[in-house]
Amino acid sequence: MCSRGFGGAVLGLALLAVASAAAAQATPEYALEPGGSVRWEWGAHLSKAESVGQFADHVSGGGGFGLFGIRYLGEDTGLGLRLDLMLISYGATTETYGLVLNGTGVDVDVTTENAIATLSLGPHFVFGRGRVRPFLGASVGSAQFVTTNAAWSGGQSLPIARAEVLERYALALGAGGGVRMTFRERRAHPISLELDGRYRRHGRVEYLREGGVRELPDGSIELDPIVSSVSLWTVHVGAVVGFR
Repeated sequence: MCSRGFGGAVLGLALLAVASAAAAQATPEYALEPGGSVRWEWGAHLSKAESVGQFADHVSGGGGFGLFGIRYLGEDTGLGLRLDLMLISYGATTETYGLVLNGTGVDVDVTTENAIATLSLGPHFVFGRGRVRPFLGASVGSAQFVTTNAAWSGGQSLPIARAEVLERYALALGAGGGVRMTFRERRAHPISLELDGRYRRHGRVEYLREGGVRELPDGSIELDPIVSSVSLWTVHVGAVVGFR
């Protein structure tokens, strides 16, 4: 998916949010169980990322997942503080090497993976009432750009060795919005499905792309790092559970 397509997807979300807000005004309020408004929400989502700007010259995009929590401020305000933890993998390669251990040949698969781990915090605002509601949010935090090597052998579920090849940190800024559909909204723990899009910017940072780690004949490795600004469009589909 190109960046133009991603921009269209986010624009579509915005239009859907506006339509949802108008519908919410005509939706009767739903009585809550004793216990009052939702004070906390915890959720998880799957993510699809598309690179834009200078980052798109080197990396096409990636995918991953995230976990988040929202603490609402006051009764029925819709305003909360959201904490996000997200991991995006943007390229992995696997090469097989033959080793001789105690006179026995062993094939070892070495996987090199590039990822961005982000921890961010910011305001989150949900509009209106009813089952379908739009929301907006922004965030600031820290992003870790990391490339790791992991060695696997014999179909094991865990690697026999793991090492960080490159690790860099950068500022993480984000803003976006989406739509949520709530089920069981009159229960003690309402459940919602969310669809949202966000623009994320990290400034200039050093990172590795797919193929940026090469093994030399003497067994050492050579890195081919890139320094550029890093910006992404991300789309998320997730589930949220509320607590009153």
